[in-house]
Order: sequence, then C-alpha cells, then structure tokens
Amino acid sequence: MELFEASTTQYRLSVPLTQYRVVKFGGTERPNPLARVHLKQMIEECEDLYPGIHIWFKRKVAPDLETGARSAILLYQGEEPVASAVIRNNDHAKLCSLRIKPGHQHSMLGHYLLDLVALGLRHKPGQKSFTETIHFTLPESMWVEYGSFFEKYGFTCKGEATAQYRLFDRELACSAKFSEVIRHALLDLPEVLPFIQSDSRESAPEILMSVMPTYLDRILSGKKTVEIRTEFSTRWKGVRVVFYASSPRQELAGEGTIEDITIDTPSSIWERYGDNIGCTRDEYFAYCGPHLKVSALKFRDIQSYRNPVTRIQLETLMSEDLRPPVSFSRVLNMKGWMTAMALSKVLRSSV
Repeated sequence: MELFEASTTQYRLSVPLTQYRVVKFGGTERPNPLARVHLKQMIEECEDLYPGIHIWFKRKVAPDLETGARSAILLYQGEEPVASAVIRNNDHAKLCSLRIKPGHQHSMLGHYLLDLVALGLRHKPGQKSFTETIHFTLPESMWVEYGSFFEKYGFTCKGEATAQYRLFDRELACSAKFSEVIRHALLDLPEVLPFIQSDSRESAPEILMSVMPTYLDRILSGKKTVEIRTEFSTRWKGVRVVFYASSPRQELAGEGTIEDITIDTPSSIWERYGDNIGCTRDEYFAYCGPHLKVSALKFRDIQSYRNPVTRIQLETLMSEDLRPPVSFSRVLNMKGWMTAMALSKVLRSSV
C-alpha cells in the first residue's frame, strides 16, 4: 500500500525553528517502544486518505522494520512527533510514506525530512552499490499543488499508478534517479539547517579550527580554556568555531564561541594565561618559536559532540575529498566544508 501525504513546501519561516530530534527505525536501529507507537499513530492517522492503512502497517511495515527491508524516520519537536517517513530499501527504493502534521507544513521541515531520507539511502554500511532510483505515489491533487517541490529533487510524474485508492482523485506514480535526489539533498542542507537549529540566538559556525586530539580533549573537558595561535585576528571575537581533531582521529568533535582574543608577546601571554593553556611551559614556548606576538583565544559555551563525525564518513557521503585547515580557516572559504558541517549536524542529531 502506498501512502504519501504531501506536506512539504518551499516556504521559509522568518525565524528559526526549534530543533527537531531525529529517531530512526529499521534493522539494527531499534528505538524505544514509545517511539514505535508514535510512528504507528502517524501512519494510521491517514486512514481517510488510504483506507486500511493500519493493516498495511501491521502486515508489511512492522515486520520489514525488524529485518531492515524497510526503514523509517520520526521527527520530534520536544516530545511531540510531528513528521515521519517510511522507506522500502532496495535498488529501486520506494518512499512509502511522507507526512508532516498540520501546523508544521509551511516550513523547511519538508526539505529536511526528504534530505534525511536521501542520506539514509546513500549511507548503507556494507552495501556495494547505492540505490539507483527512488519512487512514490500520491494523489493527483497533491502533485498539482506540490509537484514543483519534488521536481527540484529530480522527480517526474510517470502517469497513473497501478493501485488506486480514491474515486475522484487519481493516484499518480513519480520517480527520480537517486543520483539527482542525493545531489540536491547535499546542496540543500546548508540552507535548511539554519531553520532547524536549536536556538534562534545561536549563530552558525564560521570557523573550522584544527586542534591536536590531546589538546582538544582538554578544551572539550574544560581543563584547557585558552587556545594559542601564532596568528589570529581580533575580528573573530564572538564567532562560533567548530573544532576538528587532527590525526589520527580526523573528526569534527565539538564547538565553542570565541569570548575574547588577546594579542601580546609570548612571555606576557604565558604570565597571564599559563595555568589555562593546557600544556607545559616548554611546550608552549616551543610552539611560539620566533614569533614576537601570539594570540590567546578564550572560549565560552563549549559543546562536546556526543557522536563525533569523522572526515571519512563525510567524504563517503559526499563523494568528495575534504581538506582540513592546517590551523584554522573561514568555512565559506573551504571547498565542501559548508555542506560537510551541515551534514555533520544531521548525523549528530540522529538517535
């Protein structure tokens, strides 16, 4: 049985949304029983559009989620489930269900949910080849209203679907090459996520900073509150920074906001911040070398990522090489990293 409740639009909210928590189902992804109940309710509430949908969920979806033949995504705003998707996984994947509750439809949430679907199909550990196509069916009236949204992802209407559910509203079949869908999803994420962030006052990270794992662990644990750079401009005060753990970990591990920047001689900086730099005096002066001035960066609002995302993960999903900065760089100036950081946020939001 096909289910597609058109609920996605290209409209944007004037203010960011509260963060959405992502819960995944299928195979080894087995969330708590309450989430399973919520997913079932999201599907069965569409009984008016698709009579017998509760039987389809019981006989097909539930067993397939156990085996991994299907997967599902449930989005929560706080404790309320507000959006869901069910996908049948194979070389010609099917988007069996896509639903967003009224009150959440005129936002970027539709983009976000479809991007998550694409990423889920793109990243299948152990899978030798990726999905070739993705298809779905929906009422003709919904294609008329929302078709332009799906066309941006490469979907086209192929005509009347084999199964029909309504007397006066034809069910249409739509499909797209998966390569087009994932391409649009990766381009879409940097634009979507500012509307899905946790706090409207939170600024998007502007700098990617490489830090040796030993010292980064001290920053994230609060033992090291001052980072030293041989060159750093005071114009970056107040900017959000993402921390990249250099070799051997090579992962995005956390972030923080630059609270203050002090530029002075190495001796003056050590005298003022020595207890907070997180290294020995010899290590510090060896790093400073012949530089007459160095910068001391003081951070606040440090956030350690519960699930760090490796560079290899990001490169695999994006099919693109990512070059981290030697010291630091503005994200906008680095090829691929804007998308990589957006993708990292999506991966970390999944539970």
